[in-house]
Amino acid sequence: MLRKLIFPIRILLALLLLGWAFFYGPLSGDLSKAGKAYEAGNFETAFNLFSKVARRGEARAQNMLGIMYEDGKGVAKDDKQAVY
Repeated sequence: MLRKLIFPIRILLALLLLGWAFFYGPLSGDLSKAGKAYEAGNFETAFNLFSKVARRGEARAQNMLGIMYEDGKGVAKDDKQAVY
């Protein structure tokens, strides 16, 4: 009985892994690019890239957007938006 369950479970895990890589793979690239743009002082590019990633639910990008709003880097300083 257990042997009959192992193959479907392995297939399911493989599909979940592929789905995760398909969904999050491109996001990690944009997140990295956004971080590099921020460190280089290119705040407008960083803001656009962080926004793109944040809309997909990435907490690190959402946090960076809050910091950018709080400090007024690349956007107008907005304390209400910073905590949103």
